[in-house]
Amino acid sequence: MAGSLSSSTQGNAISALVSVKMKRDNYLLWSSQLESVMESQELVQFINGSSPPPPEVIIKDGKSEINLEFIVWKRSNRLTLSWIKATISKPILGQIVSCKSAYAAWHTLKKSFRQEVDDSDLVPITMNGLPVECESFVTLISANSSYASFTFSELFDLRKET
Repeated sequence: MAGSLSSSTQGNAISALVSVKMKRDNYLLWSSQLESVMESQELVQFINGSSPPPPEVIIKDGKSEINLEFIVWKRSNRLTLSWIKATISKPILGQIVSCKSAYAAWHTLKKSFRQEVDDSDLVPITMNGLPVECESFVTLISANSSYASFTFSELFDLRKET
């Protein structure tokens, strides 16, 4: 359940793997990078809700005892939560300081900062983000006076044809 990083590496790994701290204007970039790191370390289930906590106490041979699976879950959840907190800017940290789970923190940030992008906004965003190899495509589309009226799907279909 825990990620594959050793404990000595965990503290430094997140800053090396996520190149940006989340600010008010870069949620999509930040979340994309952090989610990829979480997937690579087998921790994504703590932010997507697919790993609810097991019972804290179990009954074994008629006696209550601490559930070792809960301890492992709690440690991995705390690691995930600490990575989220370590990669956001101080002004935003206050919004999740009371969150006890990585899932709660992740979804609080998502709800607060994810912006829905209109199709008309997505075309210029996509065009500006294309690599240099696509320069001729960008020039061709930009020269077309009706390029602003393309939907994202139409733009995507045009890219496949070139």
